[in-house]
Amino acid sequence: MIKLDDMAIFVHVVRAGGLAAAARRLGMPANTISRRLRELETAIGTPLLLRSSRYLHCTAAGDALFLRCQDSVDVLELAARDLHSSDRKIRGEVRVSVASCFFEVAGPGFFNPFLDANPQVRVQIMIIDQETRLVDNGIDLALRLGAVDKPSKVVRKLSRMTLGLYASEAYLQAHGQPRSVDELQGHQQIRYLNARQCDAWVLQGPDGEHPLHMEGQFASDSTVGVIHAAEAGRGIALISVQAMRHDRHALVRVLPDHHVVTDGFYAVYPAHGTLSAAARALLDFVIEATAALDAASGER
Repeated sequence: MIKLDDMAIFVHVVRAGGLAAAARRLGMPANTISRRLRELETAIGTPLLLRSSRYLHCTAAGDALFLRCQDSVDVLELAARDLHSSDRKIRGEVRVSVASCFFEVAGPGFFNPFLDANPQVRVQIMIIDQETRLVDNGIDLALRLGAVDKPSKVVRKLSRMTLGLYASEAYLQAHGQPRSVDELQGHQQIRYLNARQCDAWVLQGPDGEHPLHMEGQFASDSTVGVIHAAEAGRGIALISVQAMRHDRHALVRVLPDHHVVTDGFYAVYPAHGTLSAAARALLDFVIEATAALDAASGER
């Protein structure tokens, strides 16, 4: 006999790309999921999944079953969630990847209101600056700097981010304060390793727009690394203006009437219908909280 809940487990395993990731999302032991999948295959009478030590793939029959039933599973699960009372406590685990500059902009206590309001939700934060495979790494939600051009993912704009030029007082005393964009070329500049982002930077000011190509001896793929290098006197760096408002870094604004406007932060998750109730609640919180940050900083 084919059980509907076994079909739902099968859909979640295929979407998660493995038993371990599906176990985290469903809150079930991996060995239980494996047993339920074997029972489903026995009931249907054909293998649905090909398993190896590292990968899990659908057979032809598995692909056909997944395409036929995934929407129905989403509808049933949504209906079940809607029947819960409105005061039901949200529980579960949410794995979130954030860019290293996220907490520099949002502040160290950004998630506190959500955690206080949802004591049965466990949030795991991973600092990842480069684009990563969400499903392969068991990530429910990514808060990235810059848009992701992936049709298989859901992308939601959260907020913009403005960058300014900053350096330490010691560096400026030793090398002088630039008075124009042209004078930047005579200074050490701290580079980001994200070439796609760097190529698109345009410095805006009262004298117009200037393509900005940062060149220098030191580079980092992390905003934290760039800030630490600037504090150590390695040169002039592009850093979030919002981050500097927290007054946690001893840096001086260079050419304060010039700035770079980036795409800002985006929320990214694998596909519609894949977010758990806890992940959906966290996403709703992030959307509201980042909008409040924009309003407080005057960003639009």
